[in-house]
Amino acid sequence: MDLRALRSLQQAIPILLRHLGAYLELAEQDMAATKAEAVARLRLIIVFSVSGFFTILMACILVIALTWDGDNRVFAIIFMGCIFTALTAASGLYLAQLHASKPFDAVRREWRQDRELINRLLDNGEESKRHDEQPVPG
Repeated sequence: MDLRALRSLQQAIPILLRHLGAYLELAEQDMAATKAEAVARLRLIIVFSVSGFFTILMACILVIALTWDGDNRVFAIIFMGCIFTALTAASGLYLAQLHASKPFDAVRREWRQDRELINRLLDNGEESKRHDEQPVPG
């Protein structure tokens, strides 16, 4: 290893350490954002589930109370069962299509950009090295 390469490595180490620190900070921010998103989603699911359960329960009680003395009470109960089955299937399909954000998206994006930058720098370094090694016509 020549002296010039050793000096450039010596200069690069602090830069790489600062860059690594920035990655750790970015990962910490991603973790906090993912946690906040998961907690908010969980709260929303709980509120939706509890309120939906009581709404459905009250609707069923109302339908049964209105049709109790009539000939259509069995039909009403079967109809409600079909409606709730369809709602369950539709909500299951909707939930299956939801895409939650992946943890560390920002870190992945920065890492990809840094790799591209490093590859470009290395490619330029190889080109300049090849250019320096070419004999001068004379």
